[in-house]
Amino acid sequence: MVNFAIELTPPRPGSRRMDLSPGSFVKSDKSFEALTKRSKSAINLNLSRGDLENATVHPRPRSQEVMATYVEEMRSSKLLVLIPAEGKLEHAAQKLYQSQCSEKTLAERLEALESIVAQQQTFSAQQQTLLEQQQSRLDEDDRIKLKAYGGNLVIKLMEHLQEEHDVKVAGQGNDTKACKKRLVRVAESLWDQYGKAKKGEQQDQLTAKWSKNMRLDVKYMNVVRDFETLVARRNAFAHETSEEFAKLLMREQFYQKNAYYYWGGLLEYVEGKSVEELADMAMEISVGL
Repeated sequence: MVNFAIELTPPRPGSRRMDLSPGSFVKSDKSFEALTKRSKSAINLNLSRGDLENATVHPRPRSQEVMATYVEEMRSSKLLVLIPAEGKLEHAAQKLYQSQCSEKTLAERLEALESIVAQQQTFSAQQQTLLEQQQSRLDEDDRIKLKAYGGNLVIKLMEHLQEEHDVKVAGQGNDTKACKKRLVRVAESLWDQYGKAKKGEQQDQLTAKWSKNMRLDVKYMNVVRDFETLVARRNAFAHETSEEFAKLLMREQFYQKNAYYYWGGLLEYVEGKSVEELADMAMEISVGL
C-alpha cells in the first residue's frame, strides 16, 4: 500500500502532549491541524479525521510508549507520519497526478520527474536513518535483557552455593523480599569465609583458597562479593529462563565476546550445559509452542 509521508514537529519538552502515546499524538487536534496544512500546501489535498485512523509514526514505537521517551530516543526534530493512501485519498492523488501531467510540457515533466527522484532519494536516506535508530533501540533492549537475565542467573548460583556449602542463615518468610535477604546473607557468609583476605594472607593464597573451597572460577569472585548490587539490576524480565539467556548470548552482538565468555561460563557451572546446548533447548521450546 502507498503511504503519504508527512513530517510533523513533536511537542515541546514539558508539554502535556509529551504524555500521550505516539498514536494519540498524531490524532490530536493540533497535530491534525498541522498535518492538514502540510498536505494542503504540498499536494493540494484536504485531510479528514478519518484519514488519520490508520496513520502511524515511523519507526514503530514500543507498546505503551509515550511521546517523551519516543522523541528522546529518536533524537530528531521531526517525526515521520505515514498516512495510507486509500479510498478518497488514493482517488484524489490519482486525479491530482493526471491533472498535473496534462498541463505540463515535456520539459516540465522531466523537471518534475527529477524532483520526484530527488525527493525519493531523500526519503530513502531518512528511512535508512530511522531503521538504524530502530536497530539501536533493539540493541539497547538486548543490553537491558542481558543485565536482567544475569541477575536471574546470579540468584540461581547463590541458591546452588547455599545448598552445596550448606550455609545456614537467619530469616523467616517465603516471599520474594525475604528470600532475597537470606541469599544476601548467604553471599556475605561465603565472602567472609572464602573471599575476604585474612591478616597476612597474600593474593595468590586467597585465590587458591577460593578455587579449592568454592570450586568456582576466580573471575566470579565479584559475583559473590557484589551479589546484592547485581540482583538489584533485575526488572520485568526477572522470570525468564536460562535457555532464553543462552539464546540471547548467541546473538551477533554478544557471541564470542566478553559477555558470552563471562556469563556463558556461569551458565555452564549452574546448569551443567553449554551455552549452545541451552540455546538449542530454547529453540525447541519455541517450536513446541
